[in-house]
Amino acid sequence: MPNVLKVFLENGQTKSFKYDSSTTVGDVLDSLHQKLGIKCPEHFSLVVEHVKSLRRNKLTLLDPRETLSRVSHRNLA
Repeated sequence: MPNVLKVFLENGQTKSFKYDSSTTVGDVLDSLHQKLGIKCPEHFSLVVEHVKSLRRNKLTLLDPRETLSRVSHRNLA
């Protein structure tokens, strides 16, 4: 079964991405920029929302060079 990342956009849409051990956050951002026709990609990033956190709506900004596998394992721990 492939790994799938679900991205929730601010406009209520969701986009799903299959990824492997070498896929980076930047790869997903590049794909989103192309699919959505984003003209100024430097103004966008991905964050993880910590739904089980004591603080409501805690967000962590993701490094574009980090792999999705690493992000996934870090957030499962």
